Amino acid sequence: MEVLDREPAVVYALDRAGTVVYVNPAWDRFARANGGPRAVLSEHVVGTRWLDHIGGEETRARFEEIFRRVLERDGTRGARGVSLWSECSSPGLYRKLVTRFEPVFAASGEAEGVLSLSTIIAEAPIAERHVVSLPDDARFQGTTGRITQCAWCRRVHLAGTEPRLWLFVPAYVESPPSLLDHGICELCRELYYR
Repeated sequence: MEVLDREPAVVYALDRAGTVVYVNPAWDRFARANGGPRAVLSEHVVGTRWLDHIGGEETRARFEEIFRRVLERDGTRGARGVSLWSECSSPGLYRKLVTRFEPVFAASGEAEGVLSLSTIIAEAPIAERHVVSLPDDARFQGTTGRITQCAWCRRVHLAGTEPRLWLFVPAYVESPPSLLDHGICELCRELYYR
C-alpha cells in the first residue's frame, strides 16, 4: 500500500461485497478541497458500503453495473478495467475526473475486489462552466416540494421549466437542502449514459 499512499490520484479499494477497505491520503485531501462534509473523510468511509455514498438510484445502478462488470473479468484472459468520465465540482470550482476501475486478483486468478483511481483532468472556476444561481427553494422545488439535483454535475432543476433548465447553486452543493432528491440532467444522461 506504500505506493498507493504516495499516489496523487484519489485511490480506493473495494472488496467483492463492495465494502471500502482502503483509501489513500489523496482521498482526504480531495474531500477537503471539494468541500466534502466530515462524514466523507477516510476514517468514516473505510468499512462502509461504497454504493451508500453515491446519490441517486440511477447513478448508483450505473456504478453497481461497472463494479459487477469489473469483478466478472477473468484474470487469465488479460482482464481490463473500465474508465468512467464524470464531474465532481465544488461550490466554486468545476472539476472533470476520469476514474479507472481495475480488478484486483487473488492468486487463484479470481477477482477479489476492485481498485479505483480518480484523476482530475480539468479544473476551472464554476461560473466558466455553469450558469450559477442563488439558492431559492421556491424556484427549485417541484410539485412534490422536493429539489432535484443532478447526481453527476450537481446542477439543480429549475422547477416548471420546459425544456428542463438546470442551474448550479453553490449553496446547495455546500449545504444540501433537507428535501433533496437526486436525478440525472439531460446533458449528463447524454454524456455518460448513451
